Amino acid sequence: MKALVWLDGRIVAHRRATIPIDDRGFLFGDAVFETLRLDGGRPRALAAHLGRLRRTLRAWHFPKLPWDLGAAIDELVRAARIEDAALRITVTRGSGATLVPPPDLVSRVLLVPRPIPPELPLLRERGVAVVRLPFGRGPGRLTAGYKTTDYLTAVAGRMAAERAGAFEALYVEPGGLISEGTTSNVFVVRRGRLCTPPLSAGCLPGVTRAFVMARARSMGLEVEEAPLPATRLARCDEAFLTGSVIEILPVTQIDGAPLGDGRPGPVTRRLATLCAAAWRRERGRR
Repeated sequence: MKALVWLDGRIVAHRRATIPIDDRGFLFGDAVFETLRLDGGRPRALAAHLGRLRRTLRAWHFPKLPWDLGAAIDELVRAARIEDAALRITVTRGSGATLVPPPDLVSRVLLVPRPIPPELPLLRERGVAVVRLPFGRGPGRLTAGYKTTDYLTAVAGRMAAERAGAFEALYVEPGGLISEGTTSNVFVVRRGRLCTPPLSAGCLPGVTRAFVMARARSMGLEVEEAPLPATRLARCDEAFLTGSVIEILPVTQIDGAPLGDGRPGPVTRRLATLCAAAWRRERGRR
């Protein structure tokens, strides 16, 4: 695909795209975002992603967007000749160097595509390693459940994972419960039952999380949203991560030790196959 982005109503070369130095996203992290997957040039689960984005914008009193994001995505896909990619939609509150936003701000919108990591198929086959972090994001924080650009804890967590040779890092909140990964939701399998932390744990209401839960129920699995103590993670039968780009990634190692027999578990494999088939059908209907 061509190195293009969509910025405030215009298609711009990636290397020439700029924002003002008084942009509030840059100064204060006063910005929100969504990351979705493009399948054959079409956005997957677009309504769910844009619905979550609109809820976030309303909750934080952002100005109304002057653009149709669906049309903006289509324009960028055509111009950049995108087939399969990840697409990040970032919305800042606009320009203004004071904490109290000036009146009549115009939000800034940036759409940036990036390639799907080529190693994902191999990681799905082999599984990935995770580490438990000695910190969380805090379920009581004001931004809990919203996809904002306040990502310093995620940066610290992913750096810790890299130092440990792991793919992902899991937040452990002060009460000893796992909430989520730095960029993923977490699922475990216990005695044939699928469990994931509830939204009250501070995790993001992931679009793929909801999709996986629905498909799991359709295949007869019991699905439970329940607290996940960090101390019990290694004793689960299976575990996996979900996200719009990674889809479903089996966890086969925790803090350097194998989970189970160190291979993706049968429930994870069945669920991944079912979801992949559903995504293929959706792509084929377009």
